[in-house]
Amino acid sequence: MSLKWNKLSIEDILKYFQTVGALNAAYDPNLDGLISSSKLDFSFTWELLGHISAWAPAISFNNLSGDTDKLYMIIATIYNSWSNSDAGTRIFFNSDSTRENYMIMDWGVSGGTTSYLSKPFGDTTYRGGCVLFGLNPYETGFGIMFINALGISNGTNTYVYTLSLGAKQTTGLEIAACGWIKNGEITSIELQPLNFAYHYFDVYLFKAKW
Repeated sequence: MSLKWNKLSIEDILKYFQTVGALNAAYDPNLDGLISSSKLDFSFTWELLGHISAWAPAISFNNLSGDTDKLYMIIATIYNSWSNSDAGTRIFFNSDSTRENYMIMDWGVSGGTTSYLSKPFGDTTYRGGCVLFGLNPYETGFGIMFINALGISNGTNTYVYTLSLGAKQTTGLEIAACGWIKNGEITSIELQPLNFAYHYFDVYLFKAKW
């Protein structure tokens, strides 16, 4: 199973916007030999690596090759069967639960009320992990997360970053940007609710094929 994104060249985009009058400058036909579909385009598919559908306190995808795969996408539907809010189903890499190794910037809106959370790397008050989305008691949510598995090097560390969007049954919208101080190639991705409360997981993991 794969999800394919259509191939579209920069040339095609410029010509389209010129046609609809969205560009002030006309497209230069002299670019035809320089900007072409064979030189500037973006096209890849999403290849399904795994699907887990289960009642469980946590789930994991194992035997991954993050440095080779480079980019992952998680699509998840989760139901919170717990009587308390789950404070966010979180993603942990390589079973690393060290709080200081994660950061979060999280924004949500519910009924016109917004909330915000920001915790930098090294903050021991943060419970760790990269947030997918949180759920109220007996609430269902749907979300998507992109994972830059290869990471970005800065100084002596390499950082893996995630970006997620969640829509919740009663509590609205949640957007989160998170990071992890990489301790090696990503070989496993774990999804854990707070206190390992039993949830229903229906989760797909994809990798990008360039």
